[in-house]
Amino acid sequence: MNIMTHSRLRDVRKAALYHLKTPYSEMALMFIGKRLRDKDDEVRKLAYSKLFKNGITLENFKSKEQRMLIMKEGLTD
Repeated sequence: MNIMTHSRLRDVRKAALYHLKTPYSEMALMFIGKRLRDKDDEVRKLAYSKLFKNGITLENFKSKEQRMLIMKEGLTD
């Protein structure tokens, strides 16, 4: 998954998100959290929609720092 998380190609990052299956592991949630701050609008939108469609809330993220970052980024996007 490391190659997919750091790929410069938007389509690779989108494909990695698209193919994640529930239930999400902590590692998968970390990956989605990083994509919520992606430089590409489409990737961020896909990441937020994956969380929404699967009923994932901020409480599912273990790290308080990650929750705060998600809220900050989401409010300013």
